[in-house]
Amino acid sequence: MEWQNGKSTGVWTVILVLGGTSESRDAAKLFVENGYQVIYTSTTGIISDIPAAAIHTVGELDETSFRELLKHHPINCIVDATHPFATAIKSLAVRTADTAGIPCIRLEREGDKPQYGDPSVIVVDSLQHAVESITFIPGGILSTVGTRMLSQLCEALGERRRDLVVRVLPLIASLTECEKCKFHASRIIAMHGPFDKAFNLWCIERFKITTMLTKESGERGGFKEKIEACREAGCTLVVIGRPNIDAEIVCRTPEQCLKIIESMSCD
Repeated sequence: MEWQNGKSTGVWTVILVLGGTSESRDAAKLFVENGYQVIYTSTTGIISDIPAAAIHTVGELDETSFRELLKHHPINCIVDATHPFATAIKSLAVRTADTAGIPCIRLEREGDKPQYGDPSVIVVDSLQHAVESITFIPGGILSTVGTRMLSQLCEALGERRRDLVVRVLPLIASLTECEKCKFHASRIIAMHGPFDKAFNLWCIERFKITTMLTKESGERGGFKEKIEACREAGCTLVVIGRPNIDAEIVCRTPEQCLKIIESMSCD
C-alpha cells in the first residue's frame, strides 16, 4: 500500500519506528496523523495503543531480521525511539541505516540530571561503579533497572544480593529472568510504571530500602518522582548515567522529529 504524505511534491514516505517507549507511541500517532505510512516494531507488546493504520510487529530485531524488514518494506527513514539504555538496538539501527543509505533519526527523551552535590543522589557511569557505591550502605536495595542486567547485578553484589528487591515489568520474560536468578516471589515487584512519588515511598518503606538503583530515565521514566521519594525517605538514589548517542540526527520530541522528516521528504 502507498500512502501520500499530503505534500504538494507528492512524495511517498514509509517510516520505521523502533519503539517500546511512550514517546515512540506518540511519534507513531503523529506520523500517521500527518499521512505517513508507519511500521512500528518493539521487543515486547507493552505499548499496545499503536494506531490501527500502522503495521505493528513484536519481537527482538537482529542483523538478519532488520535486513529482512527493510527488504520487504520500502522504508525511507528509521526513527529510533527505543529506551535510552537500549544500546544494542541503537547501534544496530545506525549500522543498518548506513548500509541501506537511509537516514536514522534518534528520538531521545529529555534527560533529568540530578543536581551534583545532592546528598541523596550518587551518579555513576556503569553498573560496576553503581555496585561499588552501594556496597558500604547497609539495608535493603531496590533495583529499578530492569532485568537485562539483573544477573550481572546479582553477581556483582555477592552476599549483598540477599538485600536486593527488584521492580520489573509484569512480563513472562522478566519473571523468567528473576526465576533464573533465584529470586523469591516476595522480593519481586512486577508492575508497569512510571510510578508516582507515593508508590516509590511505599516500596521504600515496605521493603526497608536504604538504596534505590535506577537509570537516568528522564521525566517519562518517573525519574523525578524517584528523587523526590528518596529525599523524603532519607534513601540514597544511585543513578547510572545514560550512554552516548551514536546517531547523527537527534530529536527531543516527536514534533521535532516530524519537522526533520518533512524537510527530508520534500528534498
